[in-house]
Amino acid sequence: MERGQSEPEKESALGLRLSWRLIFYRYRKTVIWYINFYTDSIQISNTSIFNKIASLLKGKTKRVVISFSDFYKKTARNLNLIDGLIYSDITHQTKLLFDLSIYMSKVAKKYGMEIESCTEYVELSHCGIAHGKCIDHALIKKLFGLTLNGRKDIGQREDCGCIKSIDIGMYNTCLHGCAYCYATFNEKTVSNNKKMHSPDSPFLIGGVEGIDSNLLFPAEIQGKLF
Repeated sequence: MERGQSEPEKESALGLRLSWRLIFYRYRKTVIWYINFYTDSIQISNTSIFNKIASLLKGKTKRVVISFSDFYKKTARNLNLIDGLIYSDITHQTKLLFDLSIYMSKVAKKYGMEIESCTEYVELSHCGIAHGKCIDHALIKKLFGLTLNGRKDIGQREDCGCIKSIDIGMYNTCLHGCAYCYATFNEKTVSNNKKMHSPDSPFLIGGVEGIDSNLLFPAEIQGKLF
C-alpha cells in the first residue's frame, strides 16, 4: 500500500489487486479491458490513467477495446448538473482524437495488447486501431471452438459490429452513480434493486422463485454485488 493512504483507499487498492488475481486465474483467456472516453476537458487525466491501468493489466489481458461516448439525452442531462464541468464530443475534434488514439495504440502495444474500437464510425486504422466488436464471433470460435453466424445484430446501433447475443446486465443496478452513465437513471429504482439482490441467487436481481427447476443449473455462488 502507498504511504499516506486512508483506510478506504487501502481497502480499495487491496480489493483491486485481489480482484485482478481472481479474474486472471479464472478468466485469463476471456478478459477484455473496455474503456470509454467522454470528455476532452480531462485529456491529461485520460492519458495518465490509461497508461497506469495498462501497466497493471500487463499479462492479464491481450485486448483493449476503446470507445468515445455518445451523448444520449440522459447522459447530457446528468453531465449538465455538474458545476464547472466542460465537455464536448471528441469525435468532432480531429487532431485531439487522433493524438489520443495514437497515444493509446502505442501504450497498448507497449504492454502486449491489441487495441480495437467499439461502435465507432471514425476511421482510426492509421492510428493503429482497428474496428472491433464486443461480441466477436471470431474470438468466441478461437476460445471455445464454437462456429457462430457472424451477421451483425440488427437491433444494435448502425456502427456496432456485434453479433446477436443476450445481455445479462440490467438497468439501474449500479450504485456508483457516475454522471455520464446511461444505464443508471433512477436512484429510487437502484435502491429497490439493491434490496432484491441476493449473492445466493444465479440472477443479478431477485431469486429463483417461479422458475422451472429444469432450467436451472447447480448454483455457482456469484459473491456479493453490493
